Parts: sequence; C-alpha cells; structure tokens
Amino acid sequence: MKSLIQLILSIIILTLTFSCHQKTKPDSFLIEIISKTNTYIQKIDSTKTYRESIAEGTFEIVNTGRKGGFSTYCLSDDKTIYRIKYQESIDTSIDYTFYYKDNNLIYSKLNKKFWSIIDKRVYSKLIFEQEVYFLEGKVLFSTSNNVKPSFLYDTGVRHYINAIESFNSYP
Repeated sequence: MKSLIQLILSIIILTLTFSCHQKTKPDSFLIEIISKTNTYIQKIDSTKTYRESIAEGTFEIVNTGRKGGFSTYCLSDDKTIYRIKYQESIDTSIDYTFYYKDNNLIYSKLNKKFWSIIDKRVYSKLIFEQEVYFLEGKVLFSTSNNVKPSFLYDTGVRHYINAIESFNSYP
C-alpha cells in the first residue's frame, strides 16, 4: 500500500513539474500589441524633428560620502512627450527608458550595470535587463521580474508628471 501511494505521488509530482515548465505560446492579441509597440518605438527613435531636453545633476547618499549623478533626457515636440530616458549612477548604473503614446506609458526598459574605472578605462557589466509592455495602465508583458513591473509603471508615470510640470513652467 505504501509503495502504491509513493507511486501515485511520484506521478502527480512529475505531471505537475512537466506541466509547469512547458512554455506557453503567447496569444495573437499579445503578439499584435507588442509588435505595434515596437513599431511605434522605432518610429519615435527615428524621427528627427523632435527636440531633446536634458537635465543633469549630482547627489550624495547621506552618511556614506558616496556621490553619484543623474541625467534625464526628454524627447518631445511642442505638445507631446514621447520618450524619457533617466539614468543614475554610483557604482552601478541604472538606466530607465520610458515610451509614451497619447499621454500613457506603453513601454519601459530597465538596465542595471556594474561599472568601474581602471587606468582611465571604463568597464561595464550588465547585471540585468527588463522590458515591460503596458496597455491602459496595466502590465501586458514583462521579460523578467527582477523589478516589479508595477514599480516601473509608477516610476514612468512619475517621470512623465515631472516632465509635464517642467514643460508648463517654461514661458
């Protein structure tokens, strides 16, 4: 009786293991949205008539003496923000890229790299990269879960709001 129970449990465990590790085929809706988003991103990146504004600065982590820097690049025309690239670095570099369509975040990309300078040469190693596609404020697809996609959405919206406020402060 004991061996029969062990056999049944083994079959259940193997079945669950194989079914959980099968790759699922993305549905056609998901493929279509991702394809349209990638086409839109290529169009934004190749358009030469947009202007890019830049903000840069430095910061220091309190009580550590560690200093770093940040930069924000905002690609826009007179009415619309299309892309924001934000980078901050100390001993790691975190690069965010956000794309917007119709005032909504549709895509974000995050790169985290370790970097150092040795003998006036910069060495860099990618720690991880993550891409997230959004649709109507919800996560549609994420390439990994190194960072919660909702955090990337909130960060992208925050940068967009800051950019809009800066736009409105110019005469």
